Amino acid sequence: PARYFWHKLIIMQERSSIWKIKIQKDRAQCEQLLEALLDLRPNELTIAWVALGKKNKKWQTYANKGVKLILEKRDDLKQKLSKIIP
Repeated sequence: PARYFWHKLIIMQERSSIWKIKIQKDRAQCEQLLEALLDLRPNELTIAWVALGKKNKKWQTYANKGVKLILEKRDDLKQKLSKIIP
């Protein structure tokens, strides 16, 4: 689930603007996934983040941007994530 979360964040940003509804759906799914993973499997998020950075730095940049989009209005998730992702 953690790798899927990072994957969705990346794909969400690579979609063209004609996919507006799909992008909104991706964003909602990512927010729900992040909330569940932070509560149930925080270590998996960290492991998948590190693996993503080793695989492709560009993907990690996209993932960072995606996280910022999701966390705009979710300070509770922002605090939890900041404890496990450098």
